[in-house]
Amino acid sequence: MRRTLSTLALAALLAAPAVADRHHDSRGGDEFAERMGERLTRALDLTVDQQRELDRLQAQFGDTVRPLFQSMRDGRDELEAMLESADPDPAAVGAKAIALHRAKDQMKSAHDAFEAGIAAMLNETQRAQYEALRDARGDREDRWDGPMGGRHFGGAHDHD
Repeated sequence: MRRTLSTLALAALLAAPAVADRHHDSRGGDEFAERMGERLTRALDLTVDQQRELDRLQAQFGDTVRPLFQSMRDGRDELEAMLESADPDPAAVGAKAIALHRAKDQMKSAHDAFEAGIAAMLNETQRAQYEALRDARGDREDRWDGPMGGRHFGGAHDHD
């Protein structure tokens, strides 16, 4: 019985935060990427080649994370339905929680690859400026903490 309650408590923690804002559809994500690209171009004085590379990195990142967002959103909804049932199956709840955790890890990997790609295309001065911009925004590794991936994937979003 205690093991069942622990599993259900873990699942409840995973189900609590929203995976992504309901209004964050693929179009909204593309608009955000475009605004981010424009800001980086201005702030870092990106060359035309760097702008093309940034566009490529953003498209690759979007192609990777878009299905993960949907999978996590669907998985969270399924987990909530499981938990709301009269007699939740601890094994099914646990399996769903594990799947959501793995999807979060895939999101982190995609984000890390995106960040590495940006860093690789910048010169030393631009890289220092980019890191300062990230620090000012609060973009830190702890974004991935928490049951569903912290601020970007489980908590409040700050798109600007």
